[in-house]
Amino acid sequence: MNFNKYKRLKKRLDVSFKDFSLNEYLKKLSTKKSKSLGRVNGTIAMRHRGGGLKQNQRNLWNYTDYSKQYCILRSIEYDPGKSSFIGTVQYQDGSFSKIGVGSGNYVNQIMKLHKNSKDKIKTGDFIKLKNVPKGFSIYNVESDPGTGPIYSKAAGTSCYLLTKTPRHAKVQLPSGEEKLFNLNCLVTLGVNSNKYKRFNKKYKAGTNRLLNKRPKVRGVAMNPVDHPHGGGAGKGRPGRPSVSLWGKLTKGVPTRKRNKSNKFILKKRNKK
Repeated sequence: MNFNKYKRLKKRLDVSFKDFSLNEYLKKLSTKKSKSLGRVNGTIAMRHRGGGLKQNQRNLWNYTDYSKQYCILRSIEYDPGKSSFIGTVQYQDGSFSKIGVGSGNYVNQIMKLHKNSKDKIKTGDFIKLKNVPKGFSIYNVESDPGTGPIYSKAAGTSCYLLTKTPRHAKVQLPSGEEKLFNLNCLVTLGVNSNKYKRFNKKYKAGTNRLLNKRPKVRGVAMNPVDHPHGGGAGKGRPGRPSVSLWGKLTKGVPTRKRNKSNKFILKKRNKK
């Protein structure tokens, strides 16, 4: 966001906003968010956290109720806890909930939860992976049926359906990784909203402080007692491979393990 009051820029948006006055209903869909400030039982669990503005937690719909087949998008709103926009939808029975909004969505748009493959699909609809055409862009992808959106929830991200087998679908994630998913996993068609977020600039250090981020200090600038890279005369190099505060390597080391579920599926295929 542009926090500089002296420099006014037109913010580029890929959605259309419209006011919708239902404050009594919308308040029930959000709860107060307590600040942990990166601490657990008083001890620092995550550094460089603290301060920030007050925020409310918006509770999003997780595709759990299959009886609500049709809904209409009543408003598009900003969520401080997400990089993409969210929207308030109204269902056939009159109830309301909040969902993640995709690029190109507009107010008063009718969305549908598809159950059959014969239905005509459009951007913004909810559909199972087995009914998605190959090469289609999707977001808000479930890891397993009923878990709710897990993958591709950030602004401007999307996944691509590559191939389908009788039991699984091969999906390319925004990172470029290819992963197998159950065909009954629910997804949303299209691309996530706020794709121009990467062009937004932070014009002052106070912007990060409002976003609950505290300053970071380089290890080279510390004393030897505070960091493995500390000490030395002037701006000297650490004289060892880059490590974290606790002495673990930070460059060129795998940061995650291989997915066990995908490994099990591949083993089964090789046996056959």
